[in-house]
Amino acid sequence: MCEYQQTSELSHFTQKSVCSIATATGRKSLSSDKLIVTEMNQKQTVLIADKDEYKALLETVFQIVLPSDESIATLLSTSKR
Repeated sequence: MCEYQQTSELSHFTQKSVCSIATATGRKSLSSDKLIVTEMNQKQTVLIADKDEYKALLETVFQIVLPSDESIATLLSTSKR
């Protein structure tokens, strides 16, 4: 199943950017151009405005710092970003 999730064209993990972290009360996830916060079984979805906001969320929520030359636009789902 792991191989399928990593390689299949039908797997959502190969179709978009996904980053998720468990919290004490739920989960925070980046999925393409959305931040999804689930706390106490309540889900809130926020559209990410641009690549600067995406990068800031990676750093503050997930403690992921990308190299300065990394193209964040490719991680977002729409070409206008």
